[in-house]
Amino acid sequence: MSRPTLLSQIVDTIKLHLYSVAENDLDYELLYDQLLEHKSRAQQLHNTNNDARVVKWTIGNESFNVRATSVRGFSVVIENDDVSIALRKFSKTSPFARVEFRSSFLVRAGHRQAIDFALAFMRQKITPDFTIKVSEIHLAADLQGYDFSELDLQRFKTRARRRVSHREESVIQNSYYWGMDFTGFEFGGGNKRLRIYNKTIEIRNNANKGYIKSRWETNPNYDQKKTVWRVEAQFRREYLKKISTTHGLLDGFESVLQSIPDLWVMILNDFSFRSLTEHEALILMTKKVF
Repeated sequence: MSRPTLLSQIVDTIKLHLYSVAENDLDYELLYDQLLEHKSRAQQLHNTNNDARVVKWTIGNESFNVRATSVRGFSVVIENDDVSIALRKFSKTSPFARVEFRSSFLVRAGHRQAIDFALAFMRQKITPDFTIKVSEIHLAADLQGYDFSELDLQRFKTRARRRVSHREESVIQNSYYWGMDFTGFEFGGGNKRLRIYNKTIEIRNNANKGYIKSRWETNPNYDQKKTVWRVEAQFRREYLKKISTTHGLLDGFESVLQSIPDLWVMILNDFSFRSLTEHEALILMTKKVF
């Protein structure tokens, strides 16, 4: 494998669960009831597209849409171009909020600044005291200079039982058909997963994903004529809370953020790339000697 060029390395997705410290908060309860009323109004809107069934809501300098629909386990969802926040009543054992960041916000602001901004908003406008757990985090590295093929599925050595090819949804538009192109593969599943996929094709199919190009273009080695591939590692809390790094058990919010380099080392050790010839990879793929 020729050595690829690293264009960018980012936190692509992060979901936080917030747990209440106090048993109750009257201001939060009043705010929560207000949002439920907005949700009820949104539910009265008739539209086959649920994303359009929203009511505008402003608090301080921030504007949100209150959705007619919610997510599992939570009662009301507010969202804007930066974050999606799901809320429910306080509980001793369950999170009262789930904060999910838009990938574009993480790229634009940087993951640490984006998280600090959202948590400051939660403390100032929603409720002041809570503990934080990382529910899910995705780390992404964008590479150029090596084009993955279906044979590379055989070159990865992994303990994961599940390995599948990955294809983007078929898209036929303006005489372009991308659905038949090989776009990558993934290993593992559930609480720990590695995906490798053609980011160039994804952006061609969905222009809204093109915000990442602003990061690539700051790299002097970026060649806009070459394909960009993404290596994306996904970790969920069930995996994180059982492992430790030099920053401690990854059950804590800060320890996860401080351990991002360690998580990269772990995932690349678990899914290592072997230098196999095309002939050797074909043998493994077909389980026979040519």
